[in-house]
Amino acid sequence: MFEFDDQVVLVTGGGSGIGAATCHGLVECGARVFVTDVNGDAAKKVASECTGPGSAEAVTLDVTDFDRCNQVIDDAVASAGKLDAIITVAGWSETHPLLTEGPDYWHKVVDVNYFGTIYPCHAALRHMTEAGYGRIVTVSSDAARVGTFGEGVYAGAKAGVIALTKSIAREVGRKGIVANTVCPGVTNTPLM
Repeated sequence: MFEFDDQVVLVTGGGSGIGAATCHGLVECGARVFVTDVNGDAAKKVASECTGPGSAEAVTLDVTDFDRCNQVIDDAVASAGKLDAIITVAGWSETHPLLTEGPDYWHKVVDVNYFGTIYPCHAALRHMTEAGYGRIVTVSSDAARVGTFGEGVYAGAKAGVIALTKSIAREVGRKGIVANTVCPGVTNTPLM
């Protein structure tokens, strides 16, 4: 269906759920995929299970660590010679009413879902703008569009991802870079 021969793609949150399925699909279509996840063992498992004409390499990545995001993406470019695309799937939430939550929980949700999109996109854009080519796909959520019971801060962070992606597209579109976001609904993943 799709051909990604000679394409280099980095996927955050690739160790499970939507991220893992994305990695499998990309390898099946011929891409060289860097499967990144905060759970390094999960990333290794997904990378070892990917089959097809492409290839997969596992890398441990905490998307809330700005310096680590830069290091992982710099290393990927050094290894592959380029970075054609980044897909930011990493996300996290729990479901409970806003009044039962507190700042520690809110900060974790915003760090993983919002800053965990900003940091790897920023790192990737350094290389993409220099190359004059790149594709960015951010994964938001249907919750960002309609809100959701028990995930108000998550919905807000994911709404930020939509605005961030639109802003990136406006900033770098003339440099050969395309940025889009997708907003899946409830999906049967380990998070759910």
